Amino acid sequence: MEVLQNSDKFNFSDLTASDTTKVVKDTVPARPVKYVINNIKINRGYVKYTDVTLNHTIALNKLDLLIPGFTWNSDSTNLDVNFRFVDGGGLYSSLELNQADSTYSVNLKLDSLNLSIIEPYIQK
Repeated sequence: MEVLQNSDKFNFSDLTASDTTKVVKDTVPARPVKYVINNIKINRGYVKYTDVTLNHTIALNKLDLLIPGFTWNSDSTNLDVNFRFVDGGGLYSSLELNQADSTYSVNLKLDSLNLSIIEPYIQK
């Protein structure tokens, strides 16, 4: 996947443009919505992000994403993300969230990040 940003516009902006049609509000009471998504997995993915204004690209390879369970208006959420930057370094993150008792556990590991990838964003 490749994402291009030019100022405040992205190459997928037309996909997220707001709908101009008027929405009629539903007057029928409804029960709260509950979403449950299980077993989402991406192995060895590739993402390339280019900031056109800064002429700067960040690429991720070996992107692994594991969502064993994600729930909305339910008890718990688990999310694991693991990837390597093409120019060096990597990131691992694990999140466990218990919505029932408002507790969480976060594990974050940054490994040998090549800081040149963030240099254009921290310069004066």
